[in-house]
Amino acid sequence: MPYSYDFNDQHAFVSVFIYGRDTYADWVGLITKITEDPRWIPGFCVLVDFKEATKFEISNEELNQIADEFQIRNEIIGTGKLAVIAPEDFVFGMMRMWGVFMENRTSMETMVFQNRIDALEWLGNN
Repeated sequence: MPYSYDFNDQHAFVSVFIYGRDTYADWVGLITKITEDPRWIPGFCVLVDFKEATKFEISNEELNQIADEFQIRNEIIGTGKLAVIAPEDFVFGMMRMWGVFMENRTSMETMVFQNRIDALEWLGNN
């Protein structure tokens, strides 16, 4: 999964852009890379944008395992918000399911949107 991310330290915010094919192994690597980045501070908000993703190859079980990865890192992740932008209906539905898996595993609040404006508005209401 090609991706890029950008820290906005002033607003305690990380933007993640997903490109191309999306897989479980890529997600675990991304979570690790961001939370081990020296700029990461527990409680940062995260915006994950699937607008440019071309193929979603993560099963329900793998979504559950990704939620486990967040649970393992709960202390370092903190109590921020994670907004997912998923304009495609299939990815939107899968990410909503992942949000349910996340509910009791992490202190981070998770919400899925189909457009950037709604996601940014929700993130701004910390």
